[in-house]
Amino acid sequence: MSIVFAPLVETFLLVKLVQILKRRISSTWLLCAVCGAIWGVLHGVSAPLWGVSTLFSFIVMTYLFLHYQSISTTAGAVAALTTHVMVNSVAVVTQLI
Repeated sequence: MSIVFAPLVETFLLVKLVQILKRRISSTWLLCAVCGAIWGVLHGVSAPLWGVSTLFSFIVMTYLFLHYQSISTTAGAVAALTTHVMVNSVAVVTQLI
């Protein structure tokens, strides 16, 4: 579930969040930092260290979305989703070892 379903839902929400914040934040890096911070806090509620690692992951995913959004919103979402699935896959495999 955390490998496929959660990234699908969270990427959809990330796209919507970026679209909303983009109206007020013109700096790409500030937008990435704000999105990373929001997702870090949301994930860190249950485990603070998880929130810190999530912050950096979501900065990267937001940047990838914004970069590939120049091709299309779908391309941006796929770039963020692919990265999200890989990050979650590594986390799940690490827990199994």
